[in-house]
Amino acid sequence: MSFFANVKDKIAGNKREKADILFPNNYAMSLKTLIAENKEINMGSFEKKVLFDGLGLESFLTERKNNSGIGLGSIPQFTKLLEVLKTAKKSEIFYERFREMAKFIYGDDLLVAIKENNKLTLNFFSGSEIFNIFSSFCQNTDLTKIVNRYEGNSLRIDRDMLLKFCKKVVILKFDRLQNSTLELINEFDITLHKNYARYFNGDENVKNETLQTLKDLFKKFDERIKNA
Repeated sequence: MSFFANVKDKIAGNKREKADILFPNNYAMSLKTLIAENKEINMGSFEKKVLFDGLGLESFLTERKNNSGIGLGSIPQFTKLLEVLKTAKKSEIFYERFREMAKFIYGDDLLVAIKENNKLTLNFFSGSEIFNIFSSFCQNTDLTKIVNRYEGNSLRIDRDMLLKFCKKVVILKFDRLQNSTLELINEFDITLHKNYARYFNGDENVKNETLQTLKDLFKKFDERIKNA
């Protein structure tokens, strides 16, 4: 029995949480929504204890900076970790394991939606396309060209590198919505997305700034409803 067959149950939860949209016919799709400034995609849980099991790297499976410079929290750290695997002649095991996990965990189709001021770009990937993309980087042993880092147990990848391989793109333009109520709703959504990270990173000014912006938006909303 293969290594993957033995650990499949351990990573089943990684796969289940990927489906954001489930249709009546059991067709599932993972959805990632980003603003234009966000250059990273959180691909969700990708069990690192399974990925690195038995490879002798337990002490390096951290995102924190350390004297060795080896870890999972940045591209330089990850690159050094892969170099350690190469020196130990364990790269082949690692890359094959990564491919098997990617094929299972990212089996559902993926939609990456990127919001800009008056445009929404929809990038569609099949599950097999996602697997083939990761697999090609594994075969060329340059995984860190697409994988940036781990955050917790989640894999974060380079957005622009992934989108280079997208074959199905739909662009929705909302120029006609300018000066409309829907424009304000879109501005409301963008304001919240931009300020989430600032708030959770301890920015003391973002709360008041956001409340004032929302207050102004609601005022404009009332005016446009009255003049409609």
